[in-house]
Amino acid sequence: MLGKNAFEAAQIEQWAYYINTNMNKNWLAVLYACFGFSEDKKAWEDGLAAWSKELPQIESAVGSSWLVGDDLTLADILLWRMAFALYSFVLGPEQRASLPNLTAWYEKIAAHPLVVANVGKYHMTAAPWQLLGSSAVITFAAQEKKEEAKEAAAEEEDVDEDDLFGDSEEDDQDARMAMKAKAHEAKFGKRKEKEIINKSMIIFEVKPLEAETDLDVLADKIINEI
Repeated sequence: MLGKNAFEAAQIEQWAYYINTNMNKNWLAVLYACFGFSEDKKAWEDGLAAWSKELPQIESAVGSSWLVGDDLTLADILLWRMAFALYSFVLGPEQRASLPNLTAWYEKIAAHPLVVANVGKYHMTAAPWQLLGSSAVITFAAQEKKEEAKEAAAEEEDVDEDDLFGDSEEDDQDARMAMKAKAHEAKFGKRKEKEIINKSMIIFEVKPLEAETDLDVLADKIINEI
């Protein structure tokens, strides 16, 4: 249980220190609320928020096998002590699916003859418990992004259904331009329109009356007389 050599013993000691320092406070906040020993809503929500950050790190460090070496050790027992409260009360099916390595490890520990003989069997919760009037649950970044993507897709679908002729974007753009124009007018005053001066154009069409007309004489007449 303490490792087969000095290297494994050091790994077990590292896990023990990490579990008893980083995890213990957050574990107790969840455990006390679930067993009715605490009615501190803030401690409950803070504990769930802390586990939301902690569990992905543990998932990346835990394989589906034992924590240290090729057999059950004290490191597994200490982490299982924390995990049983999470899996029994606050990690629902969706959260467990986001922790495949840790879940596989937990199922192996929970079914181990030594564990069953000493503490019995524990069943994983069908849905996360929501206690003390709080709607908080353990969430992970991947789950949040997935939910945001679903919400964005649903909103886009609603827009497509309402916009039968595809003019909503153009209407929105026109509305934004009108709002900008009003804001500009309120700040700088109404824009003064540039005065337009009407101009006329006179076109002279000059052509000889006959083929024998002297163009030089006609030009002199136009320039000096007309």
